[in-house]
Amino acid sequence: MKLVLLMLLMATYLLEVCPNPYGDDGAEYVKFYCDSDCLLTDGEGEIVAGAGEHIAAKNLSEFRRHFKTDADIEFPRNFALSNRGEKICLNNDCFYYGRDIKILDDGLVYYRTESGWDFRYEDWSNFSCVTDKVRGRLIITPSEYTLDDGWVIASYTFSAPFEPAKLYVDANPPYLPCRELEIPTTYFLSANSYRNFHYKFAVKGDRIVLTTENWIFTKKGYIVELESENISRVLLNLLVNDERYASSKPEYCSAWKYRNGYGGKSAEFSANVTLFIVPDCNPVLNFISSAHDRLYIIAPYMSLDWYSSGGLFDSIKKAAENGAEVSIFLDSKYADKDVVETLRREGMKVRLIEGLHGKAIVSDDRLLITSANMNMYGLKLNREVGIIIDSEKLADFVVEDIEQERGSALDLTVTFIAFLISLAIFIKYRRKTKDKL
Repeated sequence: MKLVLLMLLMATYLLEVCPNPYGDDGAEYVKFYCDSDCLLTDGEGEIVAGAGEHIAAKNLSEFRRHFKTDADIEFPRNFALSNRGEKICLNNDCFYYGRDIKILDDGLVYYRTESGWDFRYEDWSNFSCVTDKVRGRLIITPSEYTLDDGWVIASYTFSAPFEPAKLYVDANPPYLPCRELEIPTTYFLSANSYRNFHYKFAVKGDRIVLTTENWIFTKKGYIVELESENISRVLLNLLVNDERYASSKPEYCSAWKYRNGYGGKSAEFSANVTLFIVPDCNPVLNFISSAHDRLYIIAPYMSLDWYSSGGLFDSIKKAAENGAEVSIFLDSKYADKDVVETLRREGMKVRLIEGLHGKAIVSDDRLLITSANMNMYGLKLNREVGIIIDSEKLADFVVEDIEQERGSALDLTVTFIAFLISLAIFIKYRRKTKDKL
C-alpha cells in the first residue's frame, strides 16, 4: 500500500536496475514507469520514453533470450550500466547503485520497495511464507535428541548417528566432517547467489523438525517438531529447487565425531505457525519492529551493519520506540564488543552467556525460531529457514529459560565494574554534600 501511494505521488519512477546479468551484459536493463513523456539518463546517454511502464535493455534479443520476456526500448550506444556503480535518473527520481546500495555483484537486480531500494539475485527462488494450524513440541537444548533413519536432512554441516535418506549440505563450510562424504545420496550445495546453504531441518512424510543446530545438540539451542502436510510439501519443494546448485563432492574433510548433549526440556503447543524461507519471504525484521511490550533476541552474535536503511538495528530501535522492553542475549565468545556497547548506549539490556548457538526471538506473545544468524548473511544472503509460532505459552517458556542463564564471567565483571564506578560516584557525591552542610 505504501509503495502504491509513493508511486501515485511520484507519477514517474524507477522500478528496477540490473547492470550485470549472469554471463550476458547484453541483457542489462532498467525498468521504469512514466505518467507522461520522461527522460532516462546515466549521465552520458539519454532515453526519451512516453507514458506507461517500460523496460529499456542494452540488446533486445539478448534480453529476451536471457529473461524470457520482452523489453521495448534498446539502449543508445552512449548509454550503458557500469558494473562498478552508477547514478541512474528518471526525471528527478535517481538511484545510485554502488552507493545507495553498496553491494555489487553479477546477477544482482536492484528494485524499489516501500522503504527504499533493495536487491535480489536473478536466480533466487520465490517461495511464499506458509501458515498452518499444527500441534508440536519445542525442545531447548542441550539435549540427547536424535532421529531414526530415513529422514530427508538439510543442514549446513552434518555429523549424527542416524542415516538420512537424502542429505543436503553446504559444499564449503569451514569444517566439513568426513561423515557427509560417506552418505550415499548427498547434495553438496554451492552458489554465487547464496553465500551459504545454512538451513537446518528434516522431513519424513508429514513430520518436520526445524532446528537452530547442525544436529549436534550440546549447546543452548532450539528444536521444533510438528506435523503439517503443507509445510512438508514446501520444504521438499525447496530442496528439489536447490538441487540445481549441487556441486561435485569436495576433496577434503575433517574428523568430527558426534557429541551427544544431555538433559533438555520441552513444551508442547497447539498454535498457528508460519514457515518462512530466507531470502524469499523474510518476516524477521518486521517481527522485531512490531514488538510493543517485550522483545527478546537470542543469538550467538549480532552485526548492526546493513546495506541500506531499515536494517536490524533500525528494527530493534523501532521496537524500543514502540515501548517494548528490549533484552538481547549473545554468546560471550562471539559477541562483538562494539555491538554490545552500541546496544547498551541505546538503553537496551544485553547479557553475555556461554555456549549459546540457538537463534530465537520473542516479540510480545509470539516466538520465532530460525537457523539464521542476526547479521546480513543470515537475514539476506544465506539460504535459511525459520518458523513463527503464535503461542504466548511458548514465548513465556523461552523467556523464562533464558532468564535463568547466568551471565558469563566477562559480563559479570563488566557489571561489577559498573557497580563499583556508580558506588564511587555516589560516595564522592555524599562527601561533597556533607562538606557543604
